[in-house]
Order: sequence, then C-alpha cells, then structure tokens
Amino acid sequence: LGQERPGEIIDFYKKLWARYPNHPLVSFVLARLYFSLGMYQDASKTILSVDSSFAPLKFLRAMILCRLGEESKAQEIFKEALGREMGVQYFCEKCRCVAVEWQEKCPSCGEGDSLVVKMEELHGV
Repeated sequence: LGQERPGEIIDFYKKLWARYPNHPLVSFVLARLYFSLGMYQDASKTILSVDSSFAPLKFLRAMILCRLGEESKAQEIFKEALGREMGVQYFCEKCRCVAVEWQEKCPSCGEGDSLVVKMEELHGV
C-alpha cells in the first residue's frame, strides 16, 4: 500500500480468499484492506460471506456499518461481539462510528478528538 499499488495486494488476498473462503483470518485481512481503502461495500460482502464467531470480524463489520451510516445495526453487532451491553458509548462526529471507550483518535476514520458521548444513552442513568 505504501507504494500505491493496492490492486496487486487486493488480487493476492482475493486469490488466497478463493482458496480458503471460510477461513476467518483471510476474510478479516481482505475486509480490513478494503476498509482501509474506503471500499466499504466490498469489505461488507467479504465479512458477510463467512459465518464466524471470530470477534475481530464482528468488530470490523460494526465499523463498516458505521461508515455505511447504519449505526443501530453496528451497535447490535458491537453488543454481540462483547457479549454484554456497551455501557457508555461514544460516537465519532465525523464518520458516526460507535466506540466502546473514549480514544484520542476514532478507531474507524482516525480523526483526532472526534469521539463524543452519546447523550441519548445517558437519559436512563
């Protein structure tokens, strides 16, 4: 990617994925590559093709859904991956990604100081 030749890397992982279509790690790496290139639909299709309880796949799927504007679905997947309610939640003002804890940079888009508390979640507290 540093040499700006992502097509070659994508082709390599697509061939590997064709050989091992149900391997969660191969699917994760290919989906993460698509995600990092902003190819969210391709990333989503890659993850959905694998039926896995592999937590990193679930978290990546939720991050992709955030980028696609489907925050409520993303929240459910985060909850499923964690095996519990998320408690206080943060969302990125730039990309709308939901995060389980405050960080200096959004884990999805990398924007600094963009995570804020979801106030509607605090009304029952």
